[in-house]
Amino acid sequence: MNTYIKTKLIEQMGILGKAQEIALQQTEPLAVAKITMDILDFIKYLNELDEEGDYICPDCEEAMLKEQLHQDIAEASDLPIELVKRVLCGQCEVLGIDD
Repeated sequence: MNTYIKTKLIEQMGILGKAQEIALQQTEPLAVAKITMDILDFIKYLNELDEEGDYICPDCEEAMLKEQLHQDIAEASDLPIELVKRVLCGQCEVLGIDD
């Protein structure tokens, strides 16, 4: 799992914990319950990410898949990867496809 993401999630849990303490002091049971549920959701999310292994953001995953596609095309056609990338980029430009 990306340590930056995990650090930020843990930081948010700390902030929620402080909010929970304030709500407890002001005897706001609904606020305390809501904050507690949010903290539990964060913990559940962290556990799921740990179980999945390393987290890859959707944009990074898309870029990796695109790179793999270019590599596969290059290998299948016995062309240099640079040429395949230029051809596909030109195709996207002509067809007006977002690359």
